[in-house]
Amino acid sequence: VDACVQVFDETDYVNARVDDIVARAGASRTTFYQHFKSKADIAREAMRPLVGSAVPHYAVLTGLTDPSWKYLREWMDQLVGHWRENRAAINAVQQASVVEPELAGEFVSSVRDTVHVLAPWMKSVSGVDESTAELRALVWLLQMERVSFFWMVRDVPFDGPALLDVLTDSLWAALHPTRSAPARAESD
Repeated sequence: VDACVQVFDETDYVNARVDDIVARAGASRTTFYQHFKSKADIAREAMRPLVGSAVPHYAVLTGLTDPSWKYLREWMDQLVGHWRENRAAINAVQQASVVEPELAGEFVSSVRDTVHVLAPWMKSVSGVDESTAELRALVWLLQMERVSFFWMVRDVPFDGPALLDVLTDSLWAALHPTRSAPARAESD
């Protein structure tokens, strides 16, 4: 699986061949097909640990009744660390999801699972109804995911600390629709 992630990251999913993956892994095509049916199958295996580690990361927030802006910002730093550590795998999975409908469906399911973790928490903190909380969780999650993808995977240059401040403001606004984000000096 590590070899496939490296090949997909360096080449791209569409142009990567099973021969490239097995050469990188020091294995044979026979060995590959004993374990996997296709490139999509091995990409799915690369996706599993990402999905498995993402939901618990977001679930950390659900035990908080009214987190401070500073806490949310520190949590954002941890989320960015997760993206950086998994940059190549995230890139591989994103590429595969574009051309493999089953993988795209699994990615959408992982987003839905994360929204179902975040929405009840957002509802309890913000006081909005369940439907609104789900929409806020979805919009914030997709905003965070897309910005992180372009920043850390596609290497679009951003002022990292300023961008994380803005993303934290966005999460704060989803949680506190009637309260402004505190000034940075007041966020302690």
